[in-house]
Amino acid sequence: MKSQLKKHPIISNFLLSCLIVVCVLLGSKLFKTEPSNEKYLSVIFFFTFYSVKQLVLSIYDKRPQVFVSVFGLFSFTKLALSAFLIIAYYLSNRSNLNNSEMISFVIFFGSIYFIFLVFNIIIGFTKK
Repeated sequence: MKSQLKKHPIISNFLLSCLIVVCVLLGSKLFKTEPSNEKYLSVIFFFTFYSVKQLVLSIYDKRPQVFVSVFGLFSFTKLALSAFLIIAYYLSNRSNLNNSEMISFVIFFGSIYFIFLVFNIIIGFTKK
């Protein structure tokens, strides 16, 4: 099963996304809170981003310098887009949210960021 996930990183990212969505739903039922759409959108954002990244990396030449350049460009883009989304979320909802809701979203977004990052590093760079 692990080797199949390494061969198909988009499928493994989809499964990870589904697992995170299920955890969000279970957490909202357990803590009796309303799950926000922003949490689902952040999971969709990272799934889409990593899927596009995998497609682009599979198309490019396999030379190390090309791979490193494309990988670095995607890493910078992910970081910049993530910062932009958090700032946009704050600016668009600053009158409707209190500080604890904003902090909760930033912690969730950062957690999803690192879960996808670690998962894709493990899937992408471990020996087959």
